[in-house]
Amino acid sequence: MRFALYSLALVCMGALGFSASAQFLDLDPTLDWSVLSTEHFNIVYHEGLESIAQEAALVSEEAFQFWVRELKYTVPFQINIILADPSDFAVGAANPFGDVIASVSNARVFNEWLNPQNPSWLDDVLYHEIGHVFDIMKASGLSESLRPWLGPVLTLNNSSKPGTLIEGIPIYFEFKRSGASRSNSSRDAMYLRAEVLENRFTRLDQMGVGYGYDPPHWPSGYMLAHDWGAWFARFIVERYGDDALVKIDEINADSLLPILTFGAINDFGSVFKRALGVSGQELEQAWRDWLKVQFEPQIEKIKSEGVTTSRKLSRLEYWNNDPAWSPDGKFIYYYHKDRLREAAIRRIRPDGGEDQFVFVVPFELEFFRPPFFAPAPQISPDGTSVLYTRHEIFDNRYVYADLYLWDLEKKEERRLTERARAYNPVFFHDGTKILFAQQRPDGRAPMLAVYELGTERIVPFYEFPDGTLIDSFAISPDGTKIALTLWKMGGYQDLYLLTADGSQLTALTQDKPGDFDPDWSPDGQYILFSSERDGVYNLYAYRVSDGQFFKVTNVLTGAFAPAVSPDGTKIAFISYSTKGYELHIMDYDPHSWKPVQLARESIPEWAGWRTGVLTAKPYNAKDFLAPRLWVPIPNPVQPAVLLVGFDPLGHHDYAFYAGLDSPTRQPVLAFDYSMEFALKGRGWFAETVNSLSPRFIAHLEHTAASESIVRGEIELTTSRIVGRMQTLAFGAQLRQAEQLTLSFLVRYRESLEGGGDLLRIGRDLEMGAQFALTEGSRWKMRLQIRQQESMQLPLGFENRLSRLTVLARDDFEPLSVGGLGELWSLRGFPKDFVKRRR
Repeated sequence: MRFALYSLALVCMGALGFSASAQFLDLDPTLDWSVLSTEHFNIVYHEGLESIAQEAALVSEEAFQFWVRELKYTVPFQINIILADPSDFAVGAANPFGDVIASVSNARVFNEWLNPQNPSWLDDVLYHEIGHVFDIMKASGLSESLRPWLGPVLTLNNSSKPGTLIEGIPIYFEFKRSGASRSNSSRDAMYLRAEVLENRFTRLDQMGVGYGYDPPHWPSGYMLAHDWGAWFARFIVERYGDDALVKIDEINADSLLPILTFGAINDFGSVFKRALGVSGQELEQAWRDWLKVQFEPQIEKIKSEGVTTSRKLSRLEYWNNDPAWSPDGKFIYYYHKDRLREAAIRRIRPDGGEDQFVFVVPFELEFFRPPFFAPAPQISPDGTSVLYTRHEIFDNRYVYADLYLWDLEKKEERRLTERARAYNPVFFHDGTKILFAQQRPDGRAPMLAVYELGTERIVPFYEFPDGTLIDSFAISPDGTKIALTLWKMGGYQDLYLLTADGSQLTALTQDKPGDFDPDWSPDGQYILFSSERDGVYNLYAYRVSDGQFFKVTNVLTGAFAPAVSPDGTKIAFISYSTKGYELHIMDYDPHSWKPVQLARESIPEWAGWRTGVLTAKPYNAKDFLAPRLWVPIPNPVQPAVLLVGFDPLGHHDYAFYAGLDSPTRQPVLAFDYSMEFALKGRGWFAETVNSLSPRFIAHLEHTAASESIVRGEIELTTSRIVGRMQTLAFGAQLRQAEQLTLSFLVRYRESLEGGGDLLRIGRDLEMGAQFALTEGSRWKMRLQIRQQESMQLPLGFENRLSRLTVLARDDFEPLSVGGLGELWSLRGFPKDFVKRRR
């Protein structure tokens, strides 16, 4: 029975991500949560997000009607939208059974990595995630007929689509709706233009894996799904008609194979043939031909204008970002991450020599592009330390970034702030202060702040109106001005100049193309920046004396993050090829730059969130705990049904299994329940317990052998930081079989992950003990200590050396080692090779 229950639970978990909130961090139960209800949605939010919640209710209803029109399907239940501010990065997630979570942080992600011309980050994330619910839940033909009998889990055919379509469909329709998404962004175009340029195309079968698997080479699975998928969906519509994506969904939903295999297997070649009229091979060739039509004329135009010459510095590929010169010009520091190496700050000579690892930056978000939130290193004016930010987990629930200094001589890290929510710091030229962007809570615009090294104080510097996002900035050599790039609601990412006393903010560009990464020339005459003008990211310059703009590079792929050498002779920057982002260097020569005229547009002032009229009510998990899912289990030996429920915040979840054992004609029941709770009050004890994310776990079971079990546990997360997770659980169990047995349980788990450069180490430790009081007041013990250690050796390719050590004692039944499929499996040895109690 347990095998059937847990197997089905795995099916459900794979389809769900269980709840949307579970995909990232726990949502804080100590906050005051409220609900706004509309015809099709429940907007769940915590204190401080009242205005955004009213806007989200309006946007969600508009999105609902949009997806009904586009996908010709109506979701048959209310969707729960969870608005929260648990992190310093903007993100959204959804499960197809009705939960969508949207982080309201305005960190540097939305504008640069999606499409800076998209008019609203909130609209974008809500339309996208609600689109996932519609697209994956959609039933048609066979799945629609069987869903009343088999339930939604076993008829969720569209969850078996390739990742390129699961992500590509909502991204393409965002392009259709707003005119700006990854389906037409300049950065995503660069990825595909490079494939055409190098005649090195990613195969469709590789693209289809999505983010469930990361290839050993560039690009990541996440990017294949979101970036390649965005353009692949656009290709399907432009090549095969406006209704082509809807046809794919409907035909796939009518397929039998994914129903028989719980969505694990699907013949998508057949789906493409029926929907588009072409085989998989013909589709792949049409995709490549379409890409050539999109980009070959652009490539030829760039070549005809003369391609800028630059030199690749580091042989390391995959992901390089944000070069910064040492004050003496002897080294260029940069961020690097690849499939073999830990995320780290490195440095290299301008001639390409001495490419050195400096220190590791813990990398906690591998689910995303590698990495969305990479720190931009800055070198102190005296050249002794590296300034950067990195994320850390607080109270097991919040991911915030802080300021850090790395001492190059002592080789040690110094933390400067605690929960500052800082990003993109730069030194003032006297080296005594740091200017940085600071997230503010509840979706408000970030602000500029100053950290004083002497007093260790944070002082507000400049506040921007809501609807503004700070991208990056640089202080002029004379310290009187700050060049910065800002994104504003409406889809405007422009270059600005701010006086050092904060008295005047001037827009230098004012149009739709996005501008990023400003850097000053050493003499203060020019501001260099990257921009997507003409649909290709290139380096540009602004001459401060007269306002003249120049095009600095003309590249075939892209140019980002310019950094001028201290002597004013070289520019380090980031380029791109089909192997990833690369560190390049070129000459600094203003005489060779091409003067350009940039048109200015009138940017409308953002009116703020719309005023809603919905009345909020306090959040009560019980209102959402009716079973979300039911799964029939057609086992002839033990037919059963599985019910699953959970609340939107992930504080409560349960699974109930009810079956009939045919041989014994006995009922078989099991119920698992988990509740994350918080103690009331603000005293020391309550705050300490609540910081451990306490969770109550209950298990009730009645077997075919008339055995009954009742177990209760309290689980505490004693440590949850980057690279380390520790949990402690204790509880009691009553077991009624031939006799009543009382047991006490203790369990400890620890997971560690870390390393440096090519060396990675990991350790998983699990210790559990059960003490049972049996007849005659005798105590019996079941003890297990299990430790698995792993190491990736610095061999230049992916490898893993592992060792498993187990210490066990069982006073209830002998331990059996050997065979396959047993508790203590040992490959190559017969079952019961070793059988003993200790």
